[in-house]
Amino acid sequence: MPNNTRKRAERAEEKRVCRLCGWRGIQSQVLTAPNPFEPSAMVLGCPQCREVAAVDVACDVTGCWLPVQCAWSSDDGGVRTTCLKHRM
Repeated sequence: MPNNTRKRAERAEEKRVCRLCGWRGIQSQVLTAPNPFEPSAMVLGCPQCREVAAVDVACDVTGCWLPVQCAWSSDDGGVRTTCLKHRM
């Protein structure tokens, strides 16, 4: 497996995918707004279909857009977030 390991703090532009319409992008493209029920929280929305709470983090493997289903520590102290297909 190629060395895709990155520390969590270095992944501000994590890939995102909408489970409803299939939109693919990065975190900075996701719509955000204050949560009217929890002032200290934000709600996230898909920029394509505008659905709230439908955007998931995508696998950190290049070219894979499946939703993240596991996180694990790498040998170099980083954290990987991958789909089940690309888990350890």
